Amino acid sequence: MTMDHVQDPQFATPVAPTPLPLRFSAPPGWPRPSVDWLAANQGWDPPAGWTPAPGVAPAPVGWVWWTRDEVGWKRATGAIRTAFLRRIIVAASVSVIGIALTVATLTLHTTFVFVAWGAIIFGPVTVIRNLVALRRANAAFLVSIRGKAAEVRQTLDTTTYSSYLAGNPPEPLPFDAFLAQRSGEAWSFTGVWPLTQNHLGVTDQFAFPAPPTSKARTVSTVVFAGIAAVVLIGIVVTSVGAAHTGSSTASVVRGDGGTSASGPADVQALPAGDRDFTTTFLDEDASSTATCNADYCWGVRITSKSTCTKAEIVMEFSPTKTGEPTRHESYILPLKNGTGDIAAAALDRTENYADIADSWCLAS
Repeated sequence: MTMDHVQDPQFATPVAPTPLPLRFSAPPGWPRPSVDWLAANQGWDPPAGWTPAPGVAPAPVGWVWWTRDEVGWKRATGAIRTAFLRRIIVAASVSVIGIALTVATLTLHTTFVFVAWGAIIFGPVTVIRNLVALRRANAAFLVSIRGKAAEVRQTLDTTTYSSYLAGNPPEPLPFDAFLAQRSGEAWSFTGVWPLTQNHLGVTDQFAFPAPPTSKARTVSTVVFAGIAAVVLIGIVVTSVGAAHTGSSTASVVRGDGGTSASGPADVQALPAGDRDFTTTFLDEDASSTATCNADYCWGVRITSKSTCTKAEIVMEFSPTKTGEPTRHESYILPLKNGTGDIAAAALDRTENYADIADSWCLAS
């Protein structure tokens, strides 16, 4: 610990030191303590009846001697608090990213599934662990401040006594007598203290360093970030590829009862009793404004026989031409000049046949 005297020939008013973590509350009528005394006695509660000088009234019963100095407290504990908060933010971010990537690969029908179980499980655990550690650190700060004050006091006592002896006094005081004299000099009604009561740098001793960073934690975070980036790229590439494939097969349909590796087997015409629309099943090469977002779709074009701007059709799907439908799906489509296209997606290749069960106009 390095401390220098203020540069004044004999006496010194308090320099503008860095605020200490704790502020001393002197009872009414008491003198003011020096910077050295404040630094050397942080958190110390004088015993009942104690006074710093003869003729000074003791403090009232239950007097609160110390309060937090918000600036000094934050400066002393800021590095530790920041380190814990940074760990909490990183752990929470890793957990959220892990959950997002896992859900994305499960719901976007990617060609792979990525389950970030480590991030999902250990992320919250790390957050809770660091929250508990931060709470314990807050409770331990006062103990640490008192311990640091004891170190400062010992350093001040030994260095000032050594300086005193180096001046070759004619009758040097014993160490205990010198400390008693120094204790008396630490209090002033005028705010002026001897040179040895205000050491530059004494308040700077109360800045606790951040806890060391775990190399394993840093490496694991970097590795996870790299894996997450690779998975994200994979999701983007898969999604772009799916979108490209879907757009290229927007009109895939087999309306002739045949089969195709890229399209469903067959579709049926609109029931004869429906007179509002005519229906055209688009073949594989027909142009359609509808977009297929599945492996294969039926392309259907609805043409209104009357004025209609929005229509709804109901399609039913079955695995065989004469079998019972296994699924019904409703589609709403806008009509431009009385015509609109849809791409009715098959859930899987067991849905080989489709039929238009009903249709009606929603808006004219």
